[in-house]
Amino acid sequence: MRAWITSALIAWMVFVSTPARAQLSTLHSFESGESPYGTMVSSGSILYGMAGGIAFMYNTTNENSALLHQFTGGPNNGAGQGDLTLVTVGAGPFRRQYLYGVTGQGGPANLGVVFMMNSDGTGYTNLHTFAGATSDGATPFFSSLTQGGSTLYGTTYDGGTANFGTLFKINTN
Repeated sequence: MRAWITSALIAWMVFVSTPARAQLSTLHSFESGESPYGTMVSSGSILYGMAGGIAFMYNTTNENSALLHQFTGGPNNGAGQGDLTLVTVGAGPFRRQYLYGVTGQGGPANLGVVFMMNSDGTGYTNLHTFAGATSDGATPFFSSLTQGGSTLYGTTYDGGTANFGTLFKINTN
């Protein structure tokens, strides 16, 4: 009987407790065509993300935002869609951070690219352009890259032997 009373009292206490009301604050309003895609990654007080056609950063300490890269479409770099992956290399004064991601279009076949840039937006480089067909994936819409050591893993929506997408990997070194 005593165990039941204790359990009932604990259950009642959990049930009737109410959390403090959360306050939502708008930090940045995106402009036409810049609808955010995917989730953000962070490093300290810096948030990184992609919105339709741009890669951006937001500093939560001083509340400043900055455009890191403007995706122009076409063969060079498609349209930014999906998540960014933050990769840190080295430590102390030798520490460097890179952002990796994919675009759903772009490249010579307009089937998407895997790209990287420095965390300040400089040094944008296409690492792989998707060709489709059975030997390669295509259209990695809203894909995120997952890091495993010096390798990133991702998926494509199309391509592969049955044209239902692929699982791919790409080295970061």
